[in-house]
Amino acid sequence: MEIQILDEVNLWPFSKIKNIPVVLATDSKYVKYLSVALQSIIESSNEQNNYDIIVLGGFIDVRISNKLISQVNKLDNFSIRILDVAKYLELIGVNLFYESNHISYASYFRLLIPIIMENYNKCLYLDTDIVVLHDLAELFSIELGINALGACEDIAAMASVIQKPHYQAYITQKLGMDINHKYFNAGVLSINVNELKKYKYDLFLELKRLKQPKSHDQDILNCVFK
Repeated sequence: MEIQILDEVNLWPFSKIKNIPVVLATDSKYVKYLSVALQSIIESSNEQNNYDIIVLGGFIDVRISNKLISQVNKLDNFSIRILDVAKYLELIGVNLFYESNHISYASYFRLLIPIIMENYNKCLYLDTDIVVLHDLAELFSIELGINALGACEDIAAMASVIQKPHYQAYITQKLGMDINHKYFNAGVLSINVNELKKYKYDLFLELKRLKQPKSHDQDILNCVFK
């Protein structure tokens, strides 16, 4: 078991054997959902695997961080490290992170993965508002080859492309995607970190260019990996 709250980053895998790195991102508003997601990971885990949990956090209270830590502090095959990414936001420019409705700047934290996880070959990324029903080792074991990401098609988004002309125009003109391209959901990702590192500057260039992406960082990832 390893437990850390970090403000400086030089992350290395928790274990050299059967290590399953899982990245989640949150701010203070979404911590309670992250806690549920974390518990579901624990209850679906296998004691033969090691679970390397990295939480990219924004302005999370230490008391709340300690509650997350308490969920794994008796589990020898779990590590949780909570990283305050505020300094990265300041370097990039907080004003670049477009927020709307229930989507906060924390959603963009996944764009930091090629920087923060640079000592890893591969990891999983999960949104906090999910429940894990199977051992994440199954997802992690899927080979990505030379692909930077493994993701599922976003059926709802593709339906909007067909049904809504203005959204179709946004996809083709703003994002520069072919209408037949399969737009993917970025809420669950398998990430080839070695490949993703090649695109770390492209991600933030697109963030700057798009200004107010309708689906936030998900649009940016689809734009770069179309």
